[in-house]
Formats: sequence, C-alpha cells, structure tokens
Amino acid sequence: MRGGAFLLPFLSLATLSGATLGMAKLITTLYALELGASAAQIGLIGAAEALGMVLLTLPAGLLIDRFGSRRLYLLASLLPVLLHLAILAWANWLWLAALRLLVGTCVPFRSVAMSGLFLQRLPELGMSKAGWFRGALMVGLLLLGPWLGNWLYSHFGALAFVWVALSFAGMGLWGLRFWRQEASVVSTSRRSGGLPVLLGEPALRHCCLIEWLASATGSLFATFALVLCLEQLHWSQSEAVALLTTQGLVTVLALFGLGRLLAGLAPRTIYLLALPAGCLALWLMGRLDSFAGLLLAAVLLSLAASAVHLANVGRLSRLPLDKGGVSGLFSLAQTLGMLGGSLLGAGLSHWLELRQLFPAWALLLLAGAALIAWSEWRARAGAGETCVAVDRSGL
Repeated sequence: MRGGAFLLPFLSLATLSGATLGMAKLITTLYALELGASAAQIGLIGAAEALGMVLLTLPAGLLIDRFGSRRLYLLASLLPVLLHLAILAWANWLWLAALRLLVGTCVPFRSVAMSGLFLQRLPELGMSKAGWFRGALMVGLLLLGPWLGNWLYSHFGALAFVWVALSFAGMGLWGLRFWRQEASVVSTSRRSGGLPVLLGEPALRHCCLIEWLASATGSLFATFALVLCLEQLHWSQSEAVALLTTQGLVTVLALFGLGRLLAGLAPRTIYLLALPAGCLALWLMGRLDSFAGLLLAAVLLSLAASAVHLANVGRLSRLPLDKGGVSGLFSLAQTLGMLGGSLLGAGLSHWLELRQLFPAWALLLLAGAALIAWSEWRARAGAGETCVAVDRSGL
C-alpha cells in the first residue's frame, strides 16, 4: 500500500480509535453515576483500565514482534466487543471495574500495533508527518469521543455500550487491511531479541526518558491547572475549562503542523528549543493571574511537548529495531509519565502551594534533562572508545 493510499485511511482509523476510547470513558463514568458509585469508586474504575494498559503495554510490543500484528490486533479488537456487552449483565460498580480492567489489557495490543506500523512507514511518509498519528488519536479522544459518548448515553442509556462494542468490531475488521501484506518473519534489516536488545539501545532509552518527562509535565498541568484556576485564582468554571480546551486544541494543531517547520532541525536542537519554552511556561503558571497570561503558558507548554514528541518519533522511526517492541516501550514511557506527573505532583502539593508547584516542577525538569544529557554524553563517549579499540586491534 503506497504512502498516499495508506495515510488517509490509517489516520481515519486512528481517529475512530481515539473516539471509541473517548466515548467509552465518558459512558463508563455516566453509567457509574447512574449505579450510585461514589467519587472514590469512580476513581477506582478509571484506575482499573489504566492499570490494565500499564501492565500489558510492553508485553504487547514484544508479542507483536514475535507473532505479528494481524492476529493480535484482531483479537484485541474483538475481545472488547464481548467485554462491553458483558457490562450489561450485572449492574454493579465492582463488575464494571473488573471489565474495564480487562478492556485495559486489550487496548495496548491495538495501540502498539498501530503505532509500530506508523513508525515503520514514517521514513516513506516523511518526517514532517511524525505527529499526525498522535494528532489523529487526540482528535478522536479529546474532541469527538466525549461528544459522541454524551449523545449516545443521553439517547440510549446503558445500551450505549452496545454502540461501543460495534465500534470495536468495525475497527477490528477494518484494521486488517493495513497488515494484509505483513511478513511472517522478522526482517533481517532489523534487530530482534526482546527486552535486553531494546534496553541496550541508547537512543531508545533516551527517547523514552525524554518522553516520560514531557508526559509527566503535561499530566501535571492537566491535573493541577484546573485546581489552581478554580481554587486559588477564583476563575469561573467556563474560564478554567476554556484554558484546558485551548491547550488541547493547540496540541492537536501543533502535532499536525509543527513537523514541517521542524523537519530540517536535528533532534538535539529541538530539545534545546523545547526545554526553555517548557520551563518558561511553568514559571508563568506560578507567577501570572490573568487568563491571557496562563493561556500563553498553556500554548508554550503544548508547543514544547509536541516538538519533543515529533523529535522522538523521528528518531525512533530510524532505529534498526523491530517496531513493535520500540512502540511498546515508548508507549509505556508515555503512560508511566502521565501517572508519574499526577502522583509526584500530588506528593509535592503536600509541601508546596499550588502557585509554587509549577516553578518547582521546572527545576525538576531541568535536573531530569541534565541527567539525560549526561547519559547521552556517556553513551557517545563509550561508543567512541569502542571504535578506537576496534581500530587499534586491526579488525
């Protein structure tokens, strides 16, 4: 399948995937409220699905490298059909949480398979499109999914889960076309060998660490910016929501449009531009009170995170490694970053005021970036010493 014929259908599938996950999340919350679940119980239901995703993200990549994407993608699309239908069998929040946990274990096989295929095709498509897959996912997840979920639940109630099940079935059958020509054996141009080989690749380790920092920073902003605006700055709810919505829209636009501007820059240059922009955004969050000031901070943070993601995806697409494992490890770094940002932010908030939390995180971000830069320098120095030793041995 040529690049042009591949890209539009693939991005449409990615948007549908994001929309399905977004509407399932909202429908689950509305159904839990209908069951009379408490706020803590609703939190546990959401955490159950996230836990399933964390536990299976890396194994999903390794299994895809071993057995191929086609069968695993189909299986991981059809199992959620049964699980969402089973939700209707018992109106109980524990039953709902258990089934969301099982759904969470299926999601990584689908997302890693799609992400791995995109990484494999990216050199052909062009590095300017490095953010398009994630951008399409976010359009569905943040914009279409919640709207569809609210409309379906208002018209069908709990039976909205049937529509979620049908969507998973449709994606499973539609997605098979993208792996129709998948080779049954690993290409000799790529290295395989499981987790030891993946962790032994310095570029992959550094991309995952950088993505973890970016995801944790984004999670911190999403979690505590709303609290800051409502509780300390005494904004109206509409103003606070508008800030987060604008940040999401800027992120989507940056993922689609920033690649062309950054295509000629080296990843290290992009990191050096994104780091001060992100730190400035965090400093502004701790100093300014106006909507315009915090909006500037949100836009800067979105641009910095999107630029980092584009640089990382571009680097990963060029690695001579099986893309399933690469995608699994990279997705795990993103997921753990989102969890880590919320948890570390919650811990810091016990000692710091909310206005101090964001500048303090900027210092942690600088420290983390310095450690990663030092690690990259050591890796390059070690590689240089190895080359010198080989030259002297006459091999």
